[in-house]
Amino acid sequence: MTTLPEPAAEATTMDKTYIAVVGCVHGALDKIYETVKEMEEVRGITVSLLICCGDFQGVRNSTDLLCMQVSRNERKEKFKIPRKLYDFHR
Repeated sequence: MTTLPEPAAEATTMDKTYIAVVGCVHGALDKIYETVKEMEEVRGITVSLLICCGDFQGVRNSTDLLCMQVSRNERKEKFKIPRKLYDFHR
């Protein structure tokens, strides 16, 4: 069994890279960004990379809502047109 070396005593928060990993986004990217920001503030860190695994379902424009593989009722409830349709790439 391989053991990892202990971190150097002089390592500081500035020396570390923080990566956040989430599962399926399902159009809730703004909520994920809010959660990461809260985590950064509470822990006093800066997340350098957010990896979204699974279904993303980012909405670029109103046509995307018609192309998504969800029922009409689910589309109406979960994917109401956001205020900023083109901000999914942030």
